[in-house]
Amino acid sequence: MQVRVSRGERVENAARPKIEIRKLPFRIPEDAPKYFWRGEKGVTAFAYALSAVFPDGERSLRQRLQRFPDEASLAALRARDVRWIIADNAWLSGGAGEAAAALPALRVAHRDERQTVFELDPGSR
Repeated sequence: MQVRVSRGERVENAARPKIEIRKLPFRIPEDAPKYFWRGEKGVTAFAYALSAVFPDGERSLRQRLQRFPDEASLAALRARDVRWIIADNAWLSGGAGEAAAALPALRVAHRDERQTVFELDPGSR
């Protein structure tokens, strides 16, 4: 399907291509180094980028994550079998870092100067 759109023009949902949401087989080891995917920078950057992209069909998840980190947002992530969360340290410095540290379900798996990777305890679903 090809749709031509001018800047600022709204595209009706029926004209948008269907986005198929798939569960990708990424597994991050507990002792993950900075470049956790076989030591490859590019593939690791791709895995990091996946956490920043939400298809249009995930609008309800974005709404549930408005107050992240809180128990309701963690429950929404668990329902989708999310195990790893990558957060920008600039965002964490705005108060979210203290909230995340107060939640026993989140464990810091990796931290560098730019980002923090949390492991989410699967807990009860």
